[in-house]
Amino acid sequence: MQIENALEAAENIRESFSRTGTGLIDDSDELKTRTISRMGHFNDDAIDLSGPFSGVITEKEYISNKNYFLMNPEHGGELVSPDLLGACGTRAGQMLLGYHNYYSDRRLIPEVSSGGVRFLDADYGNLNYWPDFGTPNGNSLCPYRTRLGTTEAFYNELYDSSPFGILNQWPGSVATGMQAVINTHSTGNVNYSINSGTANFAATALNAMAELDADRPIVLGQQPVSTSAFHFAVAYGRAKIDGTSGYIVHYGWGIHKYHTWTNALWYFNFISMNVTHAHNCADTGNNLNGSHRELIAPDAGTVSLTASLTQTL
Repeated sequence: MQIENALEAAENIRESFSRTGTGLIDDSDELKTRTISRMGHFNDDAIDLSGPFSGVITEKEYISNKNYFLMNPEHGGELVSPDLLGACGTRAGQMLLGYHNYYSDRRLIPEVSSGGVRFLDADYGNLNYWPDFGTPNGNSLCPYRTRLGTTEAFYNELYDSSPFGILNQWPGSVATGMQAVINTHSTGNVNYSINSGTANFAATALNAMAELDADRPIVLGQQPVSTSAFHFAVAYGRAKIDGTSGYIVHYGWGIHKYHTWTNALWYFNFISMNVTHAHNCADTGNNLNGSHRELIAPDAGTVSLTASLTQTL
């Protein structure tokens, strides 16, 4: 019965994918047929979109700030084999926090903690490395990565802040760790919410749809947490390949699988985050890249760029 319900819910998701979500970029104007690249590990049918693949991809949509993930922001645990230490939830939570610090409110994560630990690169947020200015590149030496992501030390702080010991990769545990890090280290009165769900396909699908429609990324967990196929990834788009609905995700594996299609039926867990701070921006008169203008909201210190407009929120 659970499988039948999941398939029925999946069909509803497929139907909903036929519409363009609010704030999503419709990038389905071209069908691509290439040679399949299957990368194994937890799911042999994950398809790497950064290289050749075969199949017809349709209804491809991304959040508007997709380039943040396509530039593969720095994140923790990159020097070990994928998930050798079972910390995929921490890495995904780290990237979700990093995204919202970069675009939503830069008071979430300080450059250096009160204890002197560096959470952000000294050149973090350099506007010459705005994600939209570069070409998507998963290379570990890409100069954009450290200007966008958070440090290994921040990853360690999040891991240590997530309760339940060796079970600290459960969605609720990672979400609790994210809240603890914000409450401990944020530098202002940040208005945010973090929600999570475990072992529920329908709730995961509905939350994924809602977050992507709201132009926000979401952490998704593959399979029930108790199985060996469990893995967290950050979804920042969705598409169909050969008619099968799926999410476009960053796996959190360093230079591997940062632009990957995965089947929607794999996901049973989620962590979502929303920052509701209202920004009052002032024009600085600073032009960048011949196409963007900078606005600053002094209370939050965040930067965000759009075509012909740069915002520092």
